[in-house]
Amino acid sequence: GLYSAFLLSFDRDLPSSLREQAATTGILHLVAISGSHIAVFAAFVAWAAIGLGCTRKISAMLTLGLVGAYVALVGFPESGVRSGIMAGAVAAAYLLGRPAAGIRVLGIACVVMTVVNPRILLGDVGFQLSALAVWGLLAIFPLLQGFARALPNPFSLRTVFLLTLSAELATLPVVAFAFGRVPLIGPLTNLFAGVLFLPLFALGALTLVAALTVPMVASLVAPAAAVVGNAFLAIAVVGSRVPWHSVPVAPFSPSVFLASVGALFLLVAAARRWLTFPGARVWVP
Repeated sequence: GLYSAFLLSFDRDLPSSLREQAATTGILHLVAISGSHIAVFAAFVAWAAIGLGCTRKISAMLTLGLVGAYVALVGFPESGVRSGIMAGAVAAAYLLGRPAAGIRVLGIACVVMTVVNPRILLGDVGFQLSALAVWGLLAIFPLLQGFARALPNPFSLRTVFLLTLSAELATLPVVAFAFGRVPLIGPLTNLFAGVLFLPLFALGALTLVAALTVPMVASLVAPAAAVVGNAFLAIAVVGSRVPWHSVPVAPFSPSVFLASVGALFLLVAAARRWLTFPGARVWVP
């Protein structure tokens, strides 16, 4: 169920209990219910490419290629195409040498998609999660990096943690609005989930491709994929059993939801304007 939802965006294969646990433990943005996991995947690819010594333009091209290939591989699901467009638009801004334009490009992409289908603005949790996850990676991650710049970064764990935490913080209004709870354990679960995210994605994709081409290889990779998948599931299951892992939120209207998103935008914009440490204004890997 996890891999079919995670890789193929078959949300019907994701048990409602697991969906609820992922939301209340703060890792919903890493699950394919929304397609926002593609945005996080794109960020991880860009970060890994830079870490391997690739230039920013090569990293952007690699990100565009892998995201496009993945969306095509899983059959162009609506949520995947949507998130792919957002991540691709941001990568294109880097490719053109204008990383600071990423947020503007994201905004344009969201406006166009909303004009085409106005219902997604308030009625599509997937669109909301995808858009805010990408925005969080662009706007919140640099701020967190600045605050944490003095902390050690062994095996890039700090970077992995801050990437997933940025997406979680950005999507909090959606989780509160759609699920009625705010996860308190999110920072801890994001640390563990972030470490497993790329292996989960890579092993799942490898198993899928091998099953279609070389079934014998798939039978060899599948056990490892199952181990990583079960470990990922355990984060949500165990986290949901921790006392005070989340707090309930009283139902609120769509107008309050939009106001909370707007307040988050203003708060982050003010911080980006007034904080002066390097990289505070835009993420440049």
